[in-house]
Amino acid sequence: ISDIFVGHNSYGDLLIVTKVTGNGTGYVIGYNVIVSFCVDNKSFYAGSNVLSFIAPNGITLTVNANGAFGGATSSYTQTVTSTNPNVSIPNSFVSLLN
Repeated sequence: ISDIFVGHNSYGDLLIVTKVTGNGTGYVIGYNVIVSFCVDNKSFYAGSNVLSFIAPNGITLTVNANGAFGGATSSYTQTVTSTNPNVSIPNSFVSLLN
């Protein structure tokens, strides 16, 4: 992992993106996306599993030259959970740098 980018929303949920590069070569192998949903977000329930998470408008990553992590922003995301698999829950995330 060469870079970490973090975003959040009004519920306190976190969007974390890690950039994976190859053995010191600097070539990007891929990105991992981690979404941490807070208990205060009433759209999600304890014991519920995320079935899908998409960001149709993409996720914008901002490098922070002065800090340990950069920012992750997505204007629109959709999440489907095991609690209600027929409903897509809309959300958005802004950079923690803001």
